[in-house]
Formats: sequence, C-alpha cells, structure tokens
Amino acid sequence: MSSRFIIVAETRSPVDPAGFRRSFSARPGEDPPGAGRALRLPVGVVAWNAPAPTLTVIVKVTLTFGPGCEVDGEATWAELASVQPPLSGTVMLAPGSSALAHPTDFVPLKQRADVLVKGHAYAPLRPSTAGLGGTTTRIDGGFSVDELDRHFSLVARGLTDKIPLAAEHFDDRGGTVSIDPVGPIASPRVVAPARWHDESFDFTRYNAASPLQRPTSIAADALIRLRHLSPRAEERTILLPNLAPRVLWNVRGAEELGEIDMECDTLLIDTDRETCTLLFRGTVEVESMAARSVTRLVVSLDHRAHPRSVDDLRRELPRGMFFYARWPEDAEPDAAPVPESSPELTMARYGSWGHPRGPDPVMPLELYATITAELGDKREPRARTLQRHGLDEDDWTIEERAWTTAIAAVSADDDGALLVELSRLLVAAKEHLAVDAAHAATLAQET
Repeated sequence: MSSRFIIVAETRSPVDPAGFRRSFSARPGEDPPGAGRALRLPVGVVAWNAPAPTLTVIVKVTLTFGPGCEVDGEATWAELASVQPPLSGTVMLAPGSSALAHPTDFVPLKQRADVLVKGHAYAPLRPSTAGLGGTTTRIDGGFSVDELDRHFSLVARGLTDKIPLAAEHFDDRGGTVSIDPVGPIASPRVVAPARWHDESFDFTRYNAASPLQRPTSIAADALIRLRHLSPRAEERTILLPNLAPRVLWNVRGAEELGEIDMECDTLLIDTDRETCTLLFRGTVEVESMAARSVTRLVVSLDHRAHPRSVDDLRRELPRGMFFYARWPEDAEPDAAPVPESSPELTMARYGSWGHPRGPDPVMPLELYATITAELGDKREPRARTLQRHGLDEDDWTIEERAWTTAIAAVSADDDGALLVELSRLLVAAKEHLAVDAAHAATLAQET
C-alpha cells in the first residue's frame, strides 16, 4: 500500500454575481444546492516513471444532461451531477471479452484523448426484412464531439426501440461504415498500466478508444451531438459548461503553491444514464516514486473563462473538504476502505484557516443576523441552535469571520451602510424573539 502522503482539499466555486454559467444544478438567480459547501470530486494519484519519477493527478467530473437541465433553444446545458461516481479500476464486460465495461481511470498518461460511448441506440420501431426472412430492427446512429464525427448502424433481431452499443450489433452495410467499437477496448496496457516506462514507450497504448475516436484533446466547453442515442429525441445537442479542475500543490516546507496543468483526455458518454464523465489529468516531476515531498493538493472547480486567483482559492479553503487521494490499489475489489477522518486531516483543515482574510460569506445577511440573535438569546444550547440551521461550530466560525471580513472591507467604501443594515436586522431579529417569548408565556399561562 502506498503511503497516504497527499491531502486533498476541494473547494466549490462561488456563485458569480455577474451571473456567468457555473452549472451547479441551479436555475439562474438561485444559489446552488449546498451553497458554501464543497462538492467532492473524485481525486486520484499515480506514481510512475517517464522515465523520470512522475506523479499524475487525476480528477473525475461527472455531468448530467438528463431531466431538469437548462435548455437553450435546441441545446441542453450539461450540469454537474449531484452524485459524483468514484474513480474506478478496470471493469471487464465479460471474461475473455475484448471489450470493457469501464477502462481504469488510473492511467498515468495518454498520447491522445479518448471519446467513449456506452449504453443503447434509440429509435422508433422501424422493422426491416433481412437474412432468412426474419424481422430485424436497424438503427442508424452517430455522434460528434466538436470536429470528431462517427456514424454507424446497429441491427438486432425482432422489433425493438433500442439496441445495445455492443460489437455483435454493429453492421458495416457492405463495408461502407466502420464497425470499430464506440466503447472502450481491452488491451493489456489499458487493463493493467505499467509503472516503469523507457524513453521509447508509446503512450497510445493507454488509449481505450478506437483510433477513430481519439482527438488531440477534449475541450471543457465541447459541443456534443447525439443521433439516435437518446430516448428523448432522435437528435440532441449537449453543451459542456466549460468547468475544469484547478490543481495546486506544494513541496514540503514551502509556502508557495504551484499549479499543475490539467487537461481532459477522456470523455465517456452514457446514453442510458444521460451522463458525461470527464477525466482530467496532469503530471508533475517528483524526487522519487514515493513522492514524499508533496504534502498537499488543492483541487477546485472553476469556469475556464473566469479563473480565480490562487489567493482567492486559498481564502476559500476553510470551506473545503479534506480527504485522502486515491491510489490505483484503492480501486481493487478487496481494497481496505480509505480513512475518511484522521488527526492529519483535522490538522490540515484547521491549518487552512490562517489566511489574513476570511472567505466570502455565503449566508444571506438576514439569516446571519437571525442566527446571531438566537445565539445571543441563549434560549437553547448553542449546538442545538446551530443544528437547527444545518450548521456546526466550525461552519459558524467560518461564516462569522467571512461576514466580519466583508463588513470591514465594504465599510471603507460605503460609509458603513452594510454595518448599519446588519444592526437593523439584528434589532428586528431580537424583537421577533421577544414577541415569540411573550406569546409562549401567554400560552403557558392559559394552560
């Protein structure tokens, strides 16, 4: 088992007041679910040589284009899925099969990107006669991702409105259409990536897609078109929201954070689940395969057209989620669970609170005033008051500092108007508590 030397803190991008698309499953003008809390993206690491000792960081982002997503004309904006599936090892389709249900996410590097499609092709019932007079269903399908374009035909016996995207159903129509798989292909290197590579190693061995589906790269704002690959419509257009992970890292004993260049090298489209899974990969040279000089990774999710500064990312770390990166062995079926808590993680979390400025507040000022008044009223235990509002002591400490910082920063420019507004809201909240107390006392007397 590799030593658990890497701590990952993932921060949620703040809601932008200008309203540019962040795609956190929120309608325009609404805060995303769990505003102020981090969305935990799966993060993994692979140590290998290239031939120099190298560490690859892998971030997995799953988007949905299913029900509830925003529609812009005939296009659907993909949004972050509420559940982010974990990083996976190799999943075989069947023993001895040349196809994969899922290629391992723990690949150190790909020479080109992979576009993979799994699920079913869909179409209204269109029977045709073929072979020995049996009734069959043919679906002419296809997809495109920016400039990449694939067309294919699927055939199945009987009448059906969907056909699996499996090798046995592909039809070459007399050789005019390629029958290369659209899903992942098994090969020894894809199934079991190596740790040691010489200078002549061909990294295309780690590609799991057909050569017809290997673009140079995959854009975070790619345009996807599906033809007969959705139960909702014969043709669909999917817009990726231009969200991509940022990964910062620091060397033991150093204060400055460096940034690892992350590129999307895998796009897996699941037509049945209506999801797009993107794998972002970045590499950094380290002193040895143990990579013990790396003490922390900071992973955030930003809109590529509006990246935040490193200082702003560091300010938001107190609201992050602190956990251990996954290694390839953690994806093995018999792997022990990765610890979700430890003194090391606790120390890392509190160590992130030392920024001179607090994070931006996420709680509305009125709610902040209400909770402040309730805590001052001491009508119930402090922990119970916070719990009623879905908070714990750490959450409240962070929010209290955030509002204190914001009020101090704004007051210099608006003659203290924000502080005056907070005072007014506090008075109103205390009056409301007094009225509630008087009403409760009256009811008690009457009973």
